[in-house]
Amino acid sequence: MEDTRDIIAEIIGDISSIGYKDLRGVVALAAERDIDGVEYLQMGTILGEYEKMTGRKAQTVSKSLGRITAIMWESGNRDVFRELYQGHLPSTCPSPKSLVIRLAYFERRRKRQMKDVPNALVLGPV
Repeated sequence: MEDTRDIIAEIIGDISSIGYKDLRGVVALAAERDIDGVEYLQMGTILGEYEKMTGRKAQTVSKSLGRITAIMWESGNRDVFRELYQGHLPSTCPSPKSLVIRLAYFERRRKRQMKDVPNALVLGPV
């Protein structure tokens, strides 16, 4: 999986709705933060920034994230959810905040891996 869009597509398939675009945008903002867990991510702050960037009201985006999370949970690929939650599939639908954090962690790991690839290519075989 190359990026957040790919993992969302693997979970649910169709990612053309505005809700999925909101999810990707909020995850991108969260991934820029130094987040260590659910309690440290201030969704209100991130939604406010997202509103400034897109013009979409924070309250509207919050509701959209709730719907998208429920849809992904109800009809999404459980194996990909399990991978996203590092083998520990939640027993109930995760909160939008929890999903954003997991996707943000994924995005940050992906970016770190992308940074490491050029170094490996420069060093070559040992």
